[in-house]
Amino acid sequence: MLARTADERPGSLALGALVFGAGIGALATEITASRLIAPYFGSSTIVWANLIGIVLAALALGYWLGGRVADRRPFPSLLGSIVLAAAVCVAAIPFVAKPFLDLTVEGLDSASAGAVIGSFLAVLLLCAPPVVLLGMVSPFAIRLAVSSIETAGTVAGLVATFTNFLLNNAYTWADRRNKSTSSFAQRLGKYYVATWAGYAVYLGLLSALTYVGVIPMLANLLAIGVGGLLNYVAHNAWTWREQRTGS
Repeated sequence: MLARTADERPGSLALGALVFGAGIGALATEITASRLIAPYFGSSTIVWANLIGIVLAALALGYWLGGRVADRRPFPSLLGSIVLAAAVCVAAIPFVAKPFLDLTVEGLDSASAGAVIGSFLAVLLLCAPPVVLLGMVSPFAIRLAVSSIETAGTVAGLVATFTNFLLNNAYTWADRRNKSTSSFAQRLGKYYVATWAGYAVYLGLLSALTYVGVIPMLANLLAIGVGGLLNYVAHNAWTWREQRTGS
């Protein structure tokens, strides 16, 4: 049976669900990693810094690798293999974590910076590989979803907005997830509306400033600042609006 060619692309709904699952998987891996290493190295600021820094670096590496691999071999079967490999890596963590962490604690017990070094190695070796693989999913899905160069920007923008929503929902407004007046799906819809409205403001202001003679670099900085501020205000007051308790 012939392998599926690059022209036989999966549907946008399937790709969207896959990107959603990969994003949730990466965040879940990070959150569970914090609980996994806490009994061994604690949950101090430096431990969280190691965790967040390595996960973000792993995602960045995954985005880069995913784009490179997708450009060379844009096959859905390869994307499936990447997701399968990520799932295997995540499934193996509970089985290899305890002996590895026990050995790490024993070896670094006398070191003054044992918690720093130990948590760094634990996150790097246990969590970074699956996060890199999960990070490869988004750019690979974008490559498969793009049917022509004219639609590349729109597809990339939609996927990037969705990824940013997951990060904001997990970190920036994490304390409001259970207090918000909106469900997850409603927050996602509001996020798209507010984000793209802010982008429209950015484009309009940039065009106006450029038209009146403001130098392009300064005009771009001012437009980004205003658009970003409006985005934050809209998300804070509307997307993640906190439910007020009755007096």
